[in-house]
Amino acid sequence: AINTIGKQFKNLKAFLNWCFDKEITDRFSLKHMVTYTEEVENIYLKEKEVNDIFNIELEDEWEAAVRDVFIIGCETALRYSDLISLTKENFINDEIYVRPKKTEGKVNDNSIIIPISQKVQAILDRNNGTVPNGNMVMVTDFNRTIRKICKKAKVNQIIQITKKVASKRTTQKIKKYELVRSHTGRRTFCTLKFLAGMEVEGIMGFSGHKTERSFKKYLKIDAMERAKKYKAFF
Repeated sequence: AINTIGKQFKNLKAFLNWCFDKEITDRFSLKHMVTYTEEVENIYLKEKEVNDIFNIELEDEWEAAVRDVFIIGCETALRYSDLISLTKENFINDEIYVRPKKTEGKVNDNSIIIPISQKVQAILDRNNGTVPNGNMVMVTDFNRTIRKICKKAKVNQIIQITKKVASKRTTQKIKKYELVRSHTGRRTFCTLKFLAGMEVEGIMGFSGHKTERSFKKYLKIDAMERAKKYKAFF
């Protein structure tokens, strides 16, 4: 895949530059190593799909816990590493206080304060005021389970994916639940808040994005939703 090749080139260039700086080898041009990338099909969930997942009856405790953590991700834009670290101490009055692990120890290490939504409050109420994340470590297990839950919730819209593999462009149709993973919650938060009319600067304050360019990569608006949002301009 194009992105796999690009990632390997990026890593190799970083290593070679380190070698140049340490004078391990003579410096030579790296211009021929172009780090090509292409946009991948990262989806978001629509409001109805989030509600269907939230309301589905699940008898299995593990599935119920995964569902609850995923919904909190959709309501807060928190990364998986932060979701599985939430404890009662993070919830103060009507707000969630979090110091994102990804920026911990950096110069721009800032805490984020997120209002508690109705869905998050309902999850806390049915879990004794905390998040049921005690057994969550491997994100692969989480992703496998949330896809299973989304299938039960009938998140089965057909998504057409086009990508380039081995210099050939291929197109395949896949059901939406097969593309859901932990990070989908974060993209869902950003996209739904944007569609609801929330200012980009405000959304970035909760998602932790530092530039509008990086933030806009998270906006996964399909053609129909885009037409609805901007219909007034026509």
